[in-house]
Amino acid sequence: MDVLRRIVALAGVLSLSGALCAAAQDLAPGVWQVADIDGQPFGATATFAIGADGRISGQGPCNQWFARGKGQDGQMFGAIGSTKMACADLAAEQLFLEALAQVTSAQIDGETLILSGPDHALGLTRANP
Repeated sequence: MDVLRRIVALAGVLSLSGALCAAAQDLAPGVWQVADIDGQPFGATATFAIGADGRISGQGPCNQWFARGKGQDGQMFGAIGSTKMACADLAAEQLFLEALAQVTSAQIDGETLILSGPDHALGLTRANP
């Protein structure tokens, strides 16, 4: 049953992105930590999590966020929702959510997950190896 559950989760991840890299199985459920945006170190804390059910969510610098698969115009995610609390890192959170909303592709490069869009690229490292 566990194998079936992992296959279903992987199918959910694949449906989120359309065509992931050959290492898509590495995107099985887990948590990724944002390391950089557009090649610049990300000075705040944000996560990207893939649940066992294929749902994506995480913690931004200020708020929890969540999204569903397949947006418009090739975007990986539909509308991204979040809680609405203010904090000192609100500008960093806005940059993170803007970059996340534009993601059209994902690939694994060693231990880094790269989520790319037309204007931004996020580099993430596995938070729970």
